Amino acid sequence: MVKPLQKSVGQCGKHHRLKVCVAFSSGGHYVEAMQLKEALGDFDICYVAPYAVTTKDLENVHFLVDTTGHHILGPMILNTVISLLILLKEHVDVIITTGAEILIPLCYLSKLLFGAKIIFIETFARITSPSFTGRVVYPIADVFLVQWKSLLKYYGKKAKYIGRVF
Repeated sequence: MVKPLQKSVGQCGKHHRLKVCVAFSSGGHYVEAMQLKEALGDFDICYVAPYAVTTKDLENVHFLVDTTGHHILGPMILNTVISLLILLKEHVDVIITTGAEILIPLCYLSKLLFGAKIIFIETFARITSPSFTGRVVYPIADVFLVQWKSLLKYYGKKAKYIGRVF
């Protein structure tokens, strides 16, 4: 996993030290994102996640509002504003995300306003059906990775099966 990810990130065409944002939500998304640390050791990294016991002590972390158990519209509007402020501060070149929906505004704003590259890794827990976030982020993703062959039929040619990443 380390070399393909470094290659994907490194191909974004920038001539300065790349700023990589690892964005994730809680639970399995968090676990998968933390396993990326080894692959990203040479890059300038920031994190975007919901505030939680597992994320509160990360270095260079920015917090979004968790949408779990909420009506989604209000938190998504707030997360859009927070995401814009994060992007203005961090000047991110690449977003790597393992999902979930709270990261959709971050991905779209970074792509449409700042030209960042998006690497989406469909969570290992998705075996037989695509995630909502995967379907929404797929159109703007520069690299779209799935960990189960069964998911390829739900996505277009951009999706690449890479087997178990984590």
